[in-house]
Amino acid sequence: MKSLYIITGTGKGLGKALAEVVLSEGAMVLGISRTKSIEHDNYQHITLDLNNVEKVSGFALPADVNEYEKVVLVNNAGILGDINHVGKLNNDTIAQTFTVNTIAPAILMNNFMRQYKGFKGEKIVLNISSGAGKVAIDGWSAYCASKAAVDMFTQVAAKEIAIDGLDFKVFALSPGIIDTNMQEQIRQADKEGFSEVERFKEYKANNELQSAEETAQKIYWFLQNTAQFNDVIVSVRDF
Repeated sequence: MKSLYIITGTGKGLGKALAEVVLSEGAMVLGISRTKSIEHDNYQHITLDLNNVEKVSGFALPADVNEYEKVVLVNNAGILGDINHVGKLNNDTIAQTFTVNTIAPAILMNNFMRQYKGFKGEKIVLNISSGAGKVAIDGWSAYCASKAAVDMFTQVAAKEIAIDGLDFKVFALSPGIIDTNMQEQIRQADKEGFSEVERFKEYKANNELQSAEETAQKIYWFLQNTAQFNDVIVSVRDF
């Protein structure tokens, strides 16, 4: 099946690992990030600052995808923001966290569904969420709330797709705890700003973190087997 994957945050971490898995399977990848770190004949890089709402809104998805049998949008890019208690946060960073984690994915999903409504092949949107969107974690207020918003936006879209009789599939997926730069940022927090910091240091010390490559393989498998899943909110722990 000739496929096109549009993936955000391909400069590093999970986004880069997922893009590399997809490329190894022969698909085309349109990677969206501020930096290019992948060289491949089937890879096209787009430099886009997801914190710039105007530029995200004006970003043009590929117009002609009729050569493909499947198009997939993976909203992977995300930031943790400040790790501190409310009342001690930087206001600009609050806005940035919601813009990158919630507003940009929502706009890209909206544009994807508008652009490809008439496409006859398989159409999937996968929003990378987090378990943090389902539980309150002190010091992570903006991150938790922004990921909870992604979950709800995806659930509402799925309900609307059913009402409108469209053939998009949309999911919000929690990838688990991955050994990325975000985990490094968490381990550097002080206990006053994040009471559970020692637990996250233990994850690393005890080799309990998933690799980005392992997680990417699981996500790629999921994207080939979405027919097995009825729920919009999913986790790598489900497969």
